[in-house]
Amino acid sequence: MTGKNTKACVDMFNTLYSAYLAGKKIHFTTTSQAEHLRTDNAVGEILDYADRIMENCMGLFGRITMDQLKYEDFGTFTNDKAYYQAIR
Repeated sequence: MTGKNTKACVDMFNTLYSAYLAGKKIHFTTTSQAEHLRTDNAVGEILDYADRIMENCMGLFGRITMDQLKYEDFGTFTNDKAYYQAIR
């Protein structure tokens, strides 16, 4: 997979996957049951969306290589409200 469309797809996936991991940090460390459930739903949606994007991109542009997928520092959030502001 090459070209600027491929790079845009991979960049979007990397950003979404990083957002997923940042949400999981909140999910596993919160002491609030409500926050735990909200982040559980949100990160599931983010991961599904990232998967759909990459599946479609690979269908259009071909396979990617392992070295193209990278974890980016999406930030550290103390609660899910700050997290939701960042992923908007």
